[in-house]
Amino acid sequence: WRTGDLVDRMLYDRRLGVDTSGALSLASHDFDNSAYESTRWWVLARTLRELKFGANEVLVDVGCGKGRVVLQAIRLHEFARVIGFDFSPELVAVAERNLQNYRGQVRCKVEFVVANATEFQVPDDVTAIFMSNPVRGANLQKFLDHVLDSVDRRPRRLRLLYLYPWDHELVEAMPRFRLT
Repeated sequence: WRTGDLVDRMLYDRRLGVDTSGALSLASHDFDNSAYESTRWWVLARTLRELKFGANEVLVDVGCGKGRVVLQAIRLHEFARVIGFDFSPELVAVAERNLQNYRGQVRCKVEFVVANATEFQVPDDVTAIFMSNPVRGANLQKFLDHVLDSVDRRPRRLRLLYLYPWDHELVEAMPRFRLT
């Protein structure tokens, strides 16, 4: 365990009755990333404070893993709906168990879906997407195409929250995205 994982486990996981800490090898899966590592608990808290989301917002967590970002979102903000998806059925099962064991208040509809980013059809009510490098390169391009297809079907403001943007050039090269 890394020091940050221990702090997260002690400060959040135990108190909330969940298990979202630690890294897992996903080498048996044929996809972009070969490991799962959870996003630190404070990251989304800071983002939500800075970006001021409304109660009618719908958030998608791409590569939700064990569900930490989803749980943090419902803990800190009253979204209309929060969706987490991951290509790993094992991780989605852990995320669903974490939601069942969660000791906090669930004030909105929460869904976990097994899907990879190249096939996930972005719902037309999504207003925010969180991702921390779940896919890269051509697979990221395919996912972003699905995002834009959704916006074309139902025009709206949609914010992409991209943590550790390894492929930021790809996103910036798409003329319909604007860096803020």
